[in-house]
Amino acid sequence: MKERGYKTSGVNFGNNAVYDFDNLRLYCLFHPSPRNVNTGRINRDEFVNTLKDAKEYSSSGKKY
Repeated sequence: MKERGYKTSGVNFGNNAVYDFDNLRLYCLFHPSPRNVNTGRINRDEFVNTLKDAKEYSSSGKKY
């Protein structure tokens, strides 16, 4: 992101975190690996809901 000129100060990765930039929305989500699932860092519902939110937002025509 920095290479493309986005200011990333104040952006901290966190599961289900969302950040808006000038023309970009960034969704942070843990990878659904066995380790993350087994340790409870992410579950199926969180993963699916975040993908649904991203799809809904991208189809809504809203601007960043």
